[in-house]
Amino acid sequence: MLNLPQKTERVEIIDMGRNDRRLYEFFKRFSYLTAGLDKSSKRKPATNILVLISMLRLVSNHGEALLPETALKAWKERDSSVLSWEVLEANIKRCISCKFEIEESETAASLTEDLSCGHTICKRKGTPKTGTSLSQSEGITENAAKPVPPPSAKVQALIRNISRAKKGLGSGVERPKSVIFSYWTKMLDLIGFALNSQGFQFQRIDGQSSMSQRKIALETFGNDPECNIMLASIGAAGERIDLTSANAVHIVEPHWNPMAEAQAVDRVHRIGQQKDVHVVSMCNGCNGTSKD
Repeated sequence: MLNLPQKTERVEIIDMGRNDRRLYEFFKRFSYLTAGLDKSSKRKPATNILVLISMLRLVSNHGEALLPETALKAWKERDSSVLSWEVLEANIKRCISCKFEIEESETAASLTEDLSCGHTICKRKGTPKTGTSLSQSEGITENAAKPVPPPSAKVQALIRNISRAKKGLGSGVERPKSVIFSYWTKMLDLIGFALNSQGFQFQRIDGQSSMSQRKIALETFGNDPECNIMLASIGAAGERIDLTSANAVHIVEPHWNPMAEAQAVDRVHRIGQQKDVHVVSMCNGCNGTSKD
């Protein structure tokens, strides 16, 4: 039996705020009707419920900032009929991390498998560019002039937690190092903007990082006392990644596959770890949300 330092885990419930709650309720209602959960509606053929859940998860993380343009149009016009299932399917019925299509024939069992792209809700078709994010096609990186949205309630809570840990230490005490895990690379983009605005130094690894980039990021994170944060996608936290220089883990949203999430945490809580590890899982507390 491994004699590892203690690992403590807690769930932090976050109020998503009035505006994002309204946005969530709008798409929750659309999902409710589209999935045929309302007695007056029927579930549409080939409707993949995971597509609808993905949309709600995106709203839970960062409001409008992660949604595709078709969904934003429906919201701005307050008209869910604008958001037809066919249009939504074309925009969201993919693994939002690597852009490969979710096959209609997939079962709940197959969706929990770890696939070659490093995610759990897509089927590999051809050669994947693992880690491709929504941001590469329609996100904040496509237009440098597009203003960066203010941090969501979840990102604000994340910054507070990291700042509190930093301020709670006296001078001369080594600051704790944190790893922030998210399923979506675009969410990591938004967190990175917020960290920069607060003067935090950080490194990042995701599915787009080359081996040399990963090596540099890990070495900097491990050896630079001024670099106390690592941003990482869940899919990039493979078995060969060593993050034992950190002792705090922040999971931005629950993963589809709890085993993938546990494996990511184990990159910190593993042989070589000298400190107790603290894990915080962030969930929204709006009544009736998907707990993301």
